[in-house]
Amino acid sequence: MPYKFEQLDVWKLSLEYIDTIYLLAEKLPKSEEYTLKSQIVRAATSISLNIAEGSTGQSDAEQARFLGFAIRSLIETVACHHIIQRRGYIQDQTLLAKIYEDSQVLARKLQSFRKLSPPSVEKTNPLRRRRFAVQHLHRQWSIVHRQMNKIEIENLSPSNTPMARNLCAASAWESVRMQ
Repeated sequence: MPYKFEQLDVWKLSLEYIDTIYLLAEKLPKSEEYTLKSQIVRAATSISLNIAEGSTGQSDAEQARFLGFAIRSLIETVACHHIIQRRGYIQDQTLLAKIYEDSQVLARKLQSFRKLSPPSVEKTNPLRRRRFAVQHLHRQWSIVHRQMNKIEIENLSPSNTPMARNLCAASAWESVRMQ
């Protein structure tokens, strides 16, 4: 049975990106063997390793965290790409353009995939949980407010309707937040 990451398109795309980075690294001068060459290869490899490691995590939050690491590693390869181009180490502009274009495609895929696995609020610190709760209540309040449109809010009691109860709860949270 294949591992989950082996079926991910974003992981397959990262392997293709690694292949292209290796082609670039082979063309770097010997003086960059243990600096820029090593750095760009390790960063590119880290992209696919983090996708794989995150796919077998215990939660969506873990997966999102590892996808964040993969995005950071991708950005690192782009920074190395700029240094290589700036220093004039590679004359093959077609290869440089392809790598840059591939990095943009991979970045979009990683960002999209990361958005599919939002971080879990339960495992975060209390301040973040409280902030999330307040934001959630603000969203609820705006929905209820739009639904109630022209009704006088002051005339509602909490027992009148479910919408009124939600609105009163949102108002209570708002007063707690302001303290």
